[in-house]
Amino acid sequence: MVEIAKRGISTHEAIQRLARAAGVRPSAIGHAGLKDARAVAVQRLTVAGVEPRRLEGLEQPGLVVSWARRTRAKLQPGQTRGNRFELVVRGLDEGDAEGDGLARLEAGLAELARRGVPGWFGAQRFGHRGDSGRIGAALFTERYDDAVDMICGRPGPHDHGRVLEAREAFAAGDLKGAERAWPRSYRDARAVCRALLRGERDLGRVLLGLDRKTLRLFASAAQSELFNAVLARRMPDVDRLIDGDVVRFATSNSGFVVERAADEQHRADAFELSPSGPMFGAKEQRPVGAALELEEAVLDASGLEREDFARRGPLYCAGTRRPLRFMVEDAQVEAGADDLGRFARLTFALGPGVYATSVLDELSGGDLVEVERDDQGREILGRTSDRSMDGHDRDASEAGTAR
Repeated sequence: MVEIAKRGISTHEAIQRLARAAGVRPSAIGHAGLKDARAVAVQRLTVAGVEPRRLEGLEQPGLVVSWARRTRAKLQPGQTRGNRFELVVRGLDEGDAEGDGLARLEAGLAELARRGVPGWFGAQRFGHRGDSGRIGAALFTERYDDAVDMICGRPGPHDHGRVLEAREAFAAGDLKGAERAWPRSYRDARAVCRALLRGERDLGRVLLGLDRKTLRLFASAAQSELFNAVLARRMPDVDRLIDGDVVRFATSNSGFVVERAADEQHRADAFELSPSGPMFGAKEQRPVGAALELEEAVLDASGLEREDFARRGPLYCAGTRRPLRFMVEDAQVEAGADDLGRFARLTFALGPGVYATSVLDELSGGDLVEVERDDQGREILGRTSDRSMDGHDRDASEAGTAR
């Protein structure tokens, strides 16, 4: 096992660079989860077939191996105990006549620790252009023309360089130009263009023949958008049960259907259990009563049906339930100052699958927008209120264990 510190690159890119340096295939490297490319992230990986002494202190662009040791098992996705975060918040008192920004931040974090943080799926779940969920929905409903346009065309503000060139060519009907312009990493878009150039007319066959991992990402993104839509209808009372809820225990993924919310609300108040939302699929446990009506209304608005997720094939979804809220643990706030001025340092821990940006959005009132860079080249989280945050993300995974 190795521990790496990476910056400015995704986990997948870190694996590629580490594999090249170690002389192994990327498949020899195991990971438990993905860490944001836009953070300073500390993550543990396993590297099969390489002596630890060869990896100790290894440096590549964007990453350094902090330590290496032998381990018996390869890390697998999902074997993540959770993540610890350290973030620096700046500009708390800008525009605040009372100057109590730190106190408000402490109070907000304490409230999240008490009630839980909403379990939103963040923007990183939906791809660089934010349309992975819409592509998945188009595939589920057999709107293959729309799916092809989103995969290969519809140039937008997030597209640049050769990607923009390829999308513009596709939108103009220049399939050869689009196929030539796509970077190598855009294998699926290139495959679609090549199939169309061969005269393939069955778009469903083309799309469902793409890499299964890609199709699973599209399907998962569609599920995630629907979960977010259900959660939005339950906000801000994510700690309150409603009749018919499927609840999940805080210590496991098991649970039960609550017919009368009033009978179990005291356990939700104690964080013993939480209401859940659907990751729609063939085997997903369904709520009853008012909770079922709410979820059916979300499906109706989306144009999807539960049966769409249960179709056999590469888009098949077994389904599950996801808590509407998650615990924020070990939450602390401390004041400090450096060459850039005063700041507040936030530290907290979240379980696997929970985004630190969800905590930040709740604390900031939802005006967190994007990552920018300051005049020293350091990454900061830009906000509409011109305040900024810079972040660190630490993985707490262990081989062979999961929580």
